[in-house]
Amino acid sequence: TYQGLDTLSGGQVVHAIKTTYQEGAGSAAGKHTWWYYFDKDNYSLAANFLDYQDGFSYTQYVAFAEIQGIKLNKERKSYSTNADRDLKYVETVYKNENIQFDVTLEESLFEPPN
Repeated sequence: TYQGLDTLSGGQVVHAIKTTYQEGAGSAAGKHTWWYYFDKDNYSLAANFLDYQDGFSYTQYVAFAEIQGIKLNKERKSYSTNADRDLKYVETVYKNENIQFDVTLEESLFEPPN
């Protein structure tokens, strides 16, 4: 569900999308609620927020790399937070380096369905 514009803790204005998954659609479907935040101007993934019933998590996407025309996350930080997205502390920092594909991806994979 599109939630409109929102402002992240660093002042970045983003489009907010609330996502829930039907029960049975995965290991946590029906239990977790996700919010994805996309940069207002260029639509890059900026962050996500997760309500996993026993707590909350906020992930900030820090850096990206373009590999064979596909924009992939290069660095992200995951924080412990509360329901108001107040950042408590960094839980994990993920850094991806030397990203490569071991197969050629056909252009048809990136065409919208008819």
